[in-house]
Amino acid sequence: MADKWQLIHPNHINAIVDGYEATIEHFRDRVGFTLDRRIPDSGDGTDACLMTLGGVMFEFFAPKERGERGQGRLLARYGDHYVGIEYHVPDVTSAREFARESGIRIINDLGAAFFTYPGNSFGIAFEIYDGDFRQLAQPARYWETQHPLGLTGLARLSVAVESVEAAATRLHELAEGFRDRPGFTAPGFGQGRAGAGRDHRLGAARANR
Repeated sequence: MADKWQLIHPNHINAIVDGYEATIEHFRDRVGFTLDRRIPDSGDGTDACLMTLGGVMFEFFAPKERGERGQGRLLARYGDHYVGIEYHVPDVTSAREFARESGIRIINDLGAAFFTYPGNSFGIAFEIYDGDFRQLAQPARYWETQHPLGLTGLARLSVAVESVEAAATRLHELAEGFRDRPGFTAPGFGQGRAGAGRDHRLGAARANR
């Protein structure tokens, strides 16, 4: 059996948004994100881009229309929303093999990366990739000393689940890299105090696998 996912670090947080240029304008001009890369439609009806704030990169997927399939369907059903996170792993082939052996449904396989069904992991759609996008972004010192907000980085990602213990157990089954956090009711999750202004919530999910 293949080894569990070896999560090196998050590459970016994924979100589906309504309006490509409007999203770039809003986050770049009003909030202070940097636009790191435009990723034009490759045939699936969705434009994307990579943007960063405080050393935290986001990939925004903007379907060209709401529809019955793909990301256009998600936009029609949920509107603007966070959908998951991409992690850098040392070997995407091994990670893919482990996903299949573990009953993790792959909903989009690009070869170099793959996306998982969020219902198998408490509402989180994992994107697994063996590359590193951090070289596209400004260095950490820029955000702390040159950006007006003086940002020092991401405190954590928070996910609302029905059972903290079940969610933590499931994620530990899937991956190396999740660590216990003092003051929380379970590893990496719980009802602890949110970091001031730096707590990113990906949304609510039922505890289904």
